[in-house]
Amino acid sequence: MELASPKNLNEIVKESLWKILEQHAFLFLDPLPEDDIMSYLKQLKVEGNFQDKDYLCVKMNFECNNREGSFFLYMSADSAIEIETNLLGNDIDQIDLVQCIREGDGAKEILNIMGANILTEIYGEEPKRNLSIPESIEVNFTEVIKQIQDYKKNSQKDTEKFLTVMLTNQFPIILQLIFYR
Repeated sequence: MELASPKNLNEIVKESLWKILEQHAFLFLDPLPEDDIMSYLKQLKVEGNFQDKDYLCVKMNFECNNREGSFFLYMSADSAIEIETNLLGNDIDQIDLVQCIREGDGAKEILNIMGANILTEIYGEEPKRNLSIPESIEVNFTEVIKQIQDYKKNSQKDTEKFLTVMLTNQFPIILQLIFYR
């Protein structure tokens, strides 16, 4: 089965991020137009609204329909805590910020749901899927900006990349999908 067109894939990724976070974690997002992504992120960095240590990345690899790829979900610590509270039912007063960023259990679960949803939207119900266990990766906000700059330079010849950014409480939640050829 062929991949959907890039425009359709971007819409699938964006719709999944929005729908899953709203329905499962009760996070309500605002889209950030692609043309505004870099200027917005740089403004956050310059204004000091974001501490490098207060960021989380969760990665999940997949194989589906003879294609391999990875999902990356980046979010602020505040968003990660909100997901831990709303999705997993953890008491906000009991959540350890460092542990939440390091382990990201809520973010891992959300990425697992999103990944399965996106692959189903792209390929349908039939193809066998193999999803890895999501893992937390320590990143800082500067590294997130670099990832987006690399995306903006476009994909390498051996990959196809799709990225969407939405805002919650003024901070970005970023979902990136990479297909390896």
